[in-house]
Amino acid sequence: MIKKIFDPTQPLSVIFYLRMSSSMQNPRSPDQQRDTIVDGIRRNGYPWKTVATYTDAGISGRLMRGRPRFQAMLHDIAMGRVRADAIATDTFERFGRGSRFDALRTRLREQFGVLVLTCDSNFMDPNTAAGQITAALEGIRGGEDNRIKAHNVLRGKRDAVKLKHWPGGPPPFGYRIENVMTEKNGRQEVAYSILVPDAQKRLIIVKAYTMAADHGLGCVRITRQLNNDPSIPDEFKPFVDQTVLHWLKSKIYKGVLVYPEYATDIVDDRKIKERNSSDEVLIINDYCEPLVTEDMWERAQIPRRARGERVAAALRAAREQTDKTVSPLVPGIALKYILSGMVRCGECRRAMVCGSSAVYTMASGEEKRYVHYHCPARPSGLCTHRRRFPEEWLRGVVVDLVRRRLFPVAGDCDAPASAGPRMPIIDVPTLLKTDWFVELTSMIQEELDRTIRSQPDQRSALETELRTVEAQCRGWIQSISNPNLAPEVRLMLETEMTAGAARRADLVRRLQVVAAMDQNRKVAIDPQAVLEKLQRLSDVLAANDPTRGNIELCMHIDGIYCYDDGRVVVRTCKLGALAGVADLLGGGTETSSLADSTLPGVSLGTPRRLARRRLLGADPTDEDLASAADWATDTDRFAGLGDEWFWEDWFQLPSGHSWAEANARAVSVKRKETGWTIELLAAHFGKTAPTIRKALKHAHAIDPELAQMPRKIPRARWEDSHYLEVLAMRKVPMTIAAIAKQLGISTTIIRRAIALGKEKAREESSSTSQPTKPHDELPPEREA
Repeated sequence: MIKKIFDPTQPLSVIFYLRMSSSMQNPRSPDQQRDTIVDGIRRNGYPWKTVATYTDAGISGRLMRGRPRFQAMLHDIAMGRVRADAIATDTFERFGRGSRFDALRTRLREQFGVLVLTCDSNFMDPNTAAGQITAALEGIRGGEDNRIKAHNVLRGKRDAVKLKHWPGGPPPFGYRIENVMTEKNGRQEVAYSILVPDAQKRLIIVKAYTMAADHGLGCVRITRQLNNDPSIPDEFKPFVDQTVLHWLKSKIYKGVLVYPEYATDIVDDRKIKERNSSDEVLIINDYCEPLVTEDMWERAQIPRRARGERVAAALRAAREQTDKTVSPLVPGIALKYILSGMVRCGECRRAMVCGSSAVYTMASGEEKRYVHYHCPARPSGLCTHRRRFPEEWLRGVVVDLVRRRLFPVAGDCDAPASAGPRMPIIDVPTLLKTDWFVELTSMIQEELDRTIRSQPDQRSALETELRTVEAQCRGWIQSISNPNLAPEVRLMLETEMTAGAARRADLVRRLQVVAAMDQNRKVAIDPQAVLEKLQRLSDVLAANDPTRGNIELCMHIDGIYCYDDGRVVVRTCKLGALAGVADLLGGGTETSSLADSTLPGVSLGTPRRLARRRLLGADPTDEDLASAADWATDTDRFAGLGDEWFWEDWFQLPSGHSWAEANARAVSVKRKETGWTIELLAAHFGKTAPTIRKALKHAHAIDPELAQMPRKIPRARWEDSHYLEVLAMRKVPMTIAAIAKQLGISTTIIRRAIALGKEKAREESSSTSQPTKPHDELPPEREA
């Protein structure tokens, strides 16, 4: 059995990791943690040296990927940028909470020779049974301590809510927090806080509810009008449609507090929430001053509920199709479109969403959908990007680009793509001759050599020290074999031999780490490994699995940027097929040659981690695939790489292929000849009204005469062509209700037809100057 030796008296290289959970805590908490660790090392007399310090301020210990400095520490250790023997923290809880961190500590110890030591345990050896038990107990204690704290905090907040005090946190938009003071021990202290309306924000909430209640507008149109309202100060803009939807759903604006409506937690670095049961929720009426009346709040819910019925019905139908009672906490999503998450608006940098039209029947009788990518910020007025990009065309362009870039023919990266969904199969000799691979390996080797030269050569120093220690050990063995050796000298030699054996084991371990780092650099540019990744990409794309294909393409494509002028820029990383090289060369700040948008009226979005991919049918024990799926959701996966590591190709969205553009002139001529409405033109050409509108939009740009006509021609009214018939039926006589029933028209339209007939009779009477009494010829209006 391998002996795991930890000798704290050796000059270990130590990393300090410091963390505090909330920005509301003592801002000096990280400094205090560092001072405590330093004092503990000094008190024990350990000759340790600090090689790096990483600090995460205001981030929960349950997060792993969500801690940037924590991830930087792990990255630097894995890439050999920081040579350390241990990570020192104040407590295990500062390093992280949860079973995932137990596995991480084991991986750090076994793969990189880095131990996690805590000051509160007096830097106990984690290799011993006592150290492992302490770490396990500390993990359980930390989790249980947090559970008890959460229970106590929730209990106090529920009591505050019952007293109509604010339980804490930022106030809802439209309100501000007002502190109620009390005197205690001769000093003024905050007794509790309450919500009071904020004058400026209150007007915005009232405007939003007025548009929803009186005009039936949804959150998107309300958001657009609020963003375009000049009376609203710019400090509150831009508004987002999801925020406005939250306003319209919240009962706090009618003075009612629902608390706690949801229970939240962090699972696998993702915040999840679930609705609490009714017996756990407090409903406090007259909690605060309402911003809108009860009647207005209820009227605002009518259109919102009507729009949500279809979504609720779809969710109910999905739940009825399964008999599973325990739902997963972070199930992820199975993608329908292979480019999801990679297509981004070139104007605002938000991820474009893939939408689909309703099923329509073509002239050939084929049923079809129009699937396209569009900017989600356009409807709410946050972006000016109007153009839609067909999903089928964009997918074909990107896949063909990847095929030409990564699967060239004998070094010609601009060779035409092969037919069929599967990429052309190449071998190692062909790969070694391709221009991009030859150029890339040369660039990588130069960069790695520069990195190695910038780091101290530890291998030779460690090998020299190892030879010295081994020579000393051999000398001690020869000396201790002397039977006439004095007991005092024998004891001293045994002590020296024990320390020497420990030092030798430590040197061997550190040399293995250095060798592993060098081996990683060699494996990263192994042609066979590159070929295997390319073959996997080919197989996945040929299998027509959007989720797996999306994960593989994310290894190569940084982003697909679509612009309002129809331009598409595909940014492809040259290192996608070279496993691990991006990590070796990255680690800085993200760079991009794509300039940020400066267009007026555009609000730049903040990229955030994409939704987890659900790998249906995949092996749950395949850690490489799970790691790749997690890596694909990181929008900063290529951060730190310069522009020299990317290809940028641009395409132009083809124009003139739509029916509206091709037939714009014909629609224009028919409009001028007949003056038909949109509906009549659509019936004549056999197209939908939106298609005719689009054709007229193109026609206005090329036909000056059409531009002078009104854009909207009034529809023909039923009463214009049927008023004589209605007047004749009234003379029978027939009641208005009977006429409406016989003709299948509403009584309102029948009355309009009668009024029109009377008006026509008056006009004829005034033009002929002959007195007529059409009114007297009709019976008085009455209902049956």
